[in-house]
Amino acid sequence: MRRLAEAGAHLLLGGRDVDGIRTIIESLRGAPGKLAAMRCDLDDAGQVAALIAGAKEIGGGRIDILLNGAGTIGLGHLPVWELPMADFRRVISANLRAVFLTMKYALPAMIAARYGRVVNIGGTFGLKGVRFRSQYSASKWGLRGLSRSAALDAGPYGVTVNTICPGYVNSKAAHASIREEAERQGRTPEEVARDHASTMALRRFVEPEDVAAAVMLLVGPEGGSITGQELVVDAGAVV
Repeated sequence: MRRLAEAGAHLLLGGRDVDGIRTIIESLRGAPGKLAAMRCDLDDAGQVAALIAGAKEIGGGRIDILLNGAGTIGLGHLPVWELPMADFRRVISANLRAVFLTMKYALPAMIAARYGRVVNIGGTFGLKGVRFRSQYSASKWGLRGLSRSAALDAGPYGVTVNTICPGYVNSKAAHASIREEAERQGRTPEEVARDHASTMALRRFVEPEDVAAAVMLLVGPEGGSITGQELVVDAGAVV
């Protein structure tokens, strides 16, 4: 978000964690564009429609960029046959249905303007099968198919749709997952982190700035001919 704000984009951030979003907005004060937050349950079609309407208002009737980064990983360490149906539905809803809804309501404005950039955040779990993470992997595989199909639908109108697939990002969420894994295995978080990093060609986690750079490529002029693709930013975890 910082890179977009610093580039002058008008931003409307939507999600259920309004306090968290407002904290982000406060950290971006001083950026040249307009900044706003809006509470939105991305599983609720009416609330998503209102969010997109708010974005159009902030953008003077236009929506040039749609960045879908909300999601959840769901319960872990359960095989398919033990996974609660409620958790499967929850993860698919947050990671796939929500993206469908935002695109459903945002794409008409882009099509009318004959311009638009949609970037959906997937993950490397959408590039392979993952033991004990069937619901999350399924959602990210589905996101790739949704994005590619939307790219074909919207391409004739000058709209691009792409997916960024980050690997392990050096973030609070990743560190929390590592702590949980370490506790379960009776090891230190540092040991678990080293094990994960050892599977990557670059032997390190991805930094948030790496993902931001990929977003800026796809929404900028250099990304104008890239659509229906997955840009993998994973330090060489999947090669």
